[in-house]
Amino acid sequence: MLIIFFVLIFFVSGCFVNTMIPAPKRPFASDELLANKEELPIGWTIPWGPQRDTDTSKPQGAMQVNLFKKPNSEKPDVTERVAIYPSVEGAKIQFSEQAKFPENTDVQGWSYTSKIADEQKFSCFTYSNLDYPICTWLARYQEITIEIIGRLMPGRATIDEMQVIVKIIDNKVANHLTIFPTKSKN
Repeated sequence: MLIIFFVLIFFVSGCFVNTMIPAPKRPFASDELLANKEELPIGWTIPWGPQRDTDTSKPQGAMQVNLFKKPNSEKPDVTERVAIYPSVEGAKIQFSEQAKFPENTDVQGWSYTSKIADEQKFSCFTYSNLDYPICTWLARYQEITIEIIGRLMPGRATIDEMQVIVKIIDNKVANHLTIFPTKSKN
């Protein structure tokens, strides 16, 4: 029993210590990884924002932006959320929590896989109170998480358009990490 106690203490303290190891300081903020109007496909717009991420479980400085295919819409077609965590381990833990969204993919046509993300997950799911699927692409790049949520409303955003936006954002992250590399990759 005493051995189990010490093993448990060692394991818990090891996980805790890993979350205390700070990620390298980046010379950019999370809002610099958000899509901007100039990068979006023709016709897409960002009527306002970016703004502080509404998810309070994310670190200070987490940002989000709403992207619209039709400028006068009430609901955004795609939302991008970016968070830079104080540690890689903290980002891993948050990624595993965020990646608990439904596994079902009831929309065909997704083929994109990031070549630089350390972890990623994609899924589409039609909730019982909606008549269209919600698709989520979540990626972790070291201490950075990117979440892209597409609302595939009829006559609006398509899976192909969401995929184009994900590629734009993934390339933007790749460029930032290439320009501002860290000494080690976790």
